[in-house]
Amino acid sequence: MALFMRNTIGSKFFTNSRSEKMKNRKFVLGMLALALIFGLMVIGCPEPSDPLNGVWAQANGSTIKFNNGEFQEPGDAPFMYRGTYSTSGTQLTMIVTHYIGSFFNMTLQVDVFTSHLWYSKSEFLSLIATNSIELGAFSVDDMYASFSSTYSISGNTLNITSVYGVIITYTKQ
Repeated sequence: MALFMRNTIGSKFFTNSRSEKMKNRKFVLGMLALALIFGLMVIGCPEPSDPLNGVWAQANGSTIKFNNGEFQEPGDAPFMYRGTYSTSGTQLTMIVTHYIGSFFNMTLQVDVFTSHLWYSKSEFLSLIATNSIELGAFSVDDMYASFSSTYSISGNTLNITSVYGVIITYTKQ
């Protein structure tokens, strides 16, 4: 009798254990499948790249860099100003948000701005007020402005029509 009970109990225990293992295995496989599906959605299907992304150069060597809604344009410093951009159809809208300090030092003939730091409009105005610098004909609102142009991309060529109607041609680098 003891042998029969032990085998029956052991058999029940083994059956429940196997059943539980199968349930756990199904759960783990289900979770792995969900992780795989999520991974494919996030990694396997990248968003289409912005065709403006990259560095574009004019024939005279002047460049502009676009990167997913942000741009930088060089001047005497590696990049003189930067900002954000958006597109809608053939319309390109750019908003200048920062200038490099060396630009202000050179333009205003002062040595107040740290050459390699970027300055927003409020930071610029704060330093001007703190150091009692006269701006004269210098227009802050014109500098930190937004402007819209039409643009087109054909292969490696970017054409931007300036606000004055001049077509500026860039080649992708």
